[in-house]
Amino acid sequence: MVRFVAVRLAATATAVLILSAAFIGARALPWYPQAPYVVRDAMCVGGCYHYARPAWVLPSALVIGLVGLAAAAAVLAAPRRRLTPPQQPNALLNGRTPLP
Repeated sequence: MVRFVAVRLAATATAVLILSAAFIGARALPWYPQAPYVVRDAMCVGGCYHYARPAWVLPSALVIGLVGLAAAAAVLAAPRRRLTPPQQPNALLNGRTPLP
């Protein structure tokens, strides 16, 4: 029982680290570049400032988050897998095939 709790605790800690790394990686993308550009438009008197975010940032952040979520789910599901016990030969036959 103690081994099961220790394995589950280690899996939970690993899943938290994976999710944290994924979210930090997604946050490190260039969401708001430093160089704004001025739009001269009829609606903007005196110019409006817009920050250009590259078009690949949002899909990349989504993919990074989903990969991190899938990896964390796989780590949490791994200790729950049940290994089937090896098939034991019949002790009475000692490995021999039965007579027809």
